[in-house]
Amino acid sequence: MVKKRSGMGGRGIQAMLGAKQKSQNSQNEQRVDKLSIRQLQPGEYQPRQTFDDGALQELADSIQAQGLVQPIIVREIDEDKYEIIAGERRWRASKLAGLEKVPVIIRTTDAQTTLAMSLIENIQREDLNPIETALGLKRLIKEFDLTQQAVAEAVGRSRSAVSNLLRLLKLPQSIQDALHNGQISMGHARCVISFPEDLQTDLISKAIENSWSVRQMEEAAQKVLQIEESAETSKPDELSEQQKEYINTQQKHLHSLIGSKVKISQKADGKGKIEIRFQDQNEFLKVLNYLQS
Repeated sequence: MVKKRSGMGGRGIQAMLGAKQKSQNSQNEQRVDKLSIRQLQPGEYQPRQTFDDGALQELADSIQAQGLVQPIIVREIDEDKYEIIAGERRWRASKLAGLEKVPVIIRTTDAQTTLAMSLIENIQREDLNPIETALGLKRLIKEFDLTQQAVAEAVGRSRSAVSNLLRLLKLPQSIQDALHNGQISMGHARCVISFPEDLQTDLISKAIENSWSVRQMEEAAQKVLQIEESAETSKPDELSEQQKEYINTQQKHLHSLIGSKVKISQKADGKGKIEIRFQDQNEFLKVLNYLQS
């Protein structure tokens, strides 16, 4: 496990990325080569959790026809052993295509730099699903003690986009799974993100069952809000005549017992208060004596 590097901030991550760019012009930091596909192994910091078999096969067919055009970025971790920093999907497809060797760019980096580079380069790719991207962003924040703004700058996204992605990780796991598996989109998830969990799961289940578009999801969520608002405003604030008469009787009864005026205020939901009024210190003491007796 990589030890957390604290206090980096935005400048720290940018300095790391700057070193990465500088290494592209340095033979000591980087070299291009061809390696046996068996010398490579998946990267520890790969944010992608699943690889679509159909898409991998399509890429493998393309590689068989045209070869692997874009090199895989790796770092040496042992003698003749290399860890993939970026390009695991191409490596998997190359194995399916039956390639013996693949073009690679070998970089000399430490583990922490590898973590930053791998996460950032993969997050910048468009084909990660929102949950994979959110988990990668969260790991960057956690491992390097970064702010959301610093992470946003590092991956080339807006601060609000990063915030919206991270909010997805607060959804119930069933909804995260549906988003991860492509059953719903980020637009669907954002429609319910402020709802209680039971409403979230109910609406998402209906969206999946009925193949709702994001627009239909927005309309369903709006209807739920309208129903809740209507229920709130329709709650009767007034007591019935029978309740009012009961309270009036109790006020008179308490007045006769205490000797001071008593006012009872009660709402339809049962909440309320009792006020006891007194005219002077003697009446106040009588009230206290009665309450303490």
